[in-house]
Amino acid sequence: MRTLMAYAAGLLFGLGLAISGMTDPARVLGFLDIAGEWDPTLAFVLGGAVITTFIGYRLVLRRSSPFLVINSTYQPSVNSIAACSVGRRSLALAGGFRATVQVLPSPRSSD
Repeated sequence: MRTLMAYAAGLLFGLGLAISGMTDPARVLGFLDIAGEWDPTLAFVLGGAVITTFIGYRLVLRRSSPFLVINSTYQPSVNSIAACSVGRRSLALAGGFRATVQVLPSPRSSD
């Protein structure tokens, strides 16, 4: 059941990206181009994701046990939540760095 829910979450995430048009590299580059013609569309998509996540966490944390698991003894600790948060932030930074590097011309492109 856990694997099925993970696939469903990934499908929902991908579908949301496709519907919002965030699979278009030009939109992402437009968002990163702050000095030129800045495209704020990605900021609105990210803001919607933050609001949705905030509401979802509030609903989940009110429950005394997981929704799909009958007998559960796992309770996330503050350390495990902090580790996940650090991992997400480092992935976001790496993704932004990768997008920036792809925009910059390579030294060999002047040939």
